Amino acid sequence: LAMSNELLRVRRVWERHDFALPCTEGDAEVVTVFEGFFLGRGRSLLAGQEQCADVTVEYGDFLSTMRLEVFDFEAMLFAQPARVLLQLGVAVDLALAAPDRRAPPGGATLRLRNVVPQLPLAQLRSEQVGRFVAVRATVTRASAVRPLVVAASFSCAKCGAGEADDALRVKFPDGNFASPTCCVSGECKSRSFDLKRGSAAALDYQKIKVQQQFDEGPGGDDGAGRVPRHLDVECRGHALVDLCVPGDVVVVSGVLRCVNSAVAAGRHDKRALATATAVLYLDANSVVNASREAERGVAEV
Repeated sequence: LAMSNELLRVRRVWERHDFALPCTEGDAEVVTVFEGFFLGRGRSLLAGQEQCADVTVEYGDFLSTMRLEVFDFEAMLFAQPARVLLQLGVAVDLALAAPDRRAPPGGATLRLRNVVPQLPLAQLRSEQVGRFVAVRATVTRASAVRPLVVAASFSCAKCGAGEADDALRVKFPDGNFASPTCCVSGECKSRSFDLKRGSAAALDYQKIKVQQQFDEGPGGDDGAGRVPRHLDVECRGHALVDLCVPGDVVVVSGVLRCVNSAVAAGRHDKRALATATAVLYLDANSVVNASREAERGVAEV
């Protein structure tokens, strides 16, 4: 019964973050451990960020403190980053819960700055898809900041369910629009739904392209005789956009993902969807502008 109550307590906060990953009893146990960390040894890491939706910590400081609570945290993060980052975000919300705190609509996000090791782009391979990685590279292109719709409500075109409430609310965790598959009314079999445009929730979105540095050192290559390697980086959220311009050196950490190469090129026909090759991109958790920080350091000296 105690575990069931704990699961319900965690699940109420979990569902504000992500419906794509179900909250299990194992997740609730891990979240409780992380919550205890943020209420104890890790409390100082959150100082001054109690009202923030994006809580930023230095990876080195965070890891050295977290290892005292969870000795294998680093292995957990690099192996299952999406779930572990979600667990951390839920734990931050629970640890900072207070009557005067305005909880972020989509939940808090823990952002890890200056993650190590920082891999050369030449070392990114298919076996690392789905893993947490960090790279240091030069920005070659930065798109305009645009809104990305992450959730919206619908109403049933037949019975009207959802018109007066958000019973037919759908989240788009990967930015892929999808209408409901069935009506919430038990007797209605409609598959036609109207979008309630005023209900859409959006966040800032920017895509940047980074290029390998030719002084990547051991494990990389000098780029001789090759076209420089590039990697697209997707930045979602106010904390990640407008942080760099072409020419800046950045340290980006996040989850390495892949997408159908034809779809990435803008094609969506049946032949494109049958393409078996994919291209890598980085779903960013943090972006650190190393060029600007170096300039600030020189100015302070």
